[in-house]
Amino acid sequence: MTRPAMTNDDYLAAFRTRRECCRALLELSREQMALIETDDYAALIDLLQMKQRLVDELVGPSDAPWKSWKTDRNALSPSTQAMGDALLEETEQLLQTLLAEEHLGTETLTTRRDASERELALLHSSQQIDSAYRPAPSVGSRLGLDIDL
Repeated sequence: MTRPAMTNDDYLAAFRTRRECCRALLELSREQMALIETDDYAALIDLLQMKQRLVDELVGPSDAPWKSWKTDRNALSPSTQAMGDALLEETEQLLQTLLAEEHLGTETLTTRRDASERELALLHSSQQIDSAYRPAPSVGSRLGLDIDL
């Protein structure tokens, strides 16, 4: 049997960190929806920066433990195997929930963007119609001047 790349405790610590990172992302995703609903885009940008840092941590280095887990799993203690599987399953569920919330946020932002585009187009159209029907000033007229000569 080959020796695992990491110890039992190292695997579990890495999986717990990953799970907590997913929980934090999910919480930020929920805060993001609240910011979208209140049109607080300045705070939304700050929140997105925090989320990016967590995503960078979540992706981790190329030698991340979940990549070697499948090959090392059978060489670890049965309790580590069970706990590791449970942590990975919980993390996967958190990620699925996170993806669903992110999808909802994207749909909400897209709907708001499209509504804004329609309103701007309507406003532009209204301005063009108003300009077309506004009488042009005649040459030599005294528009708006109330001067005694």
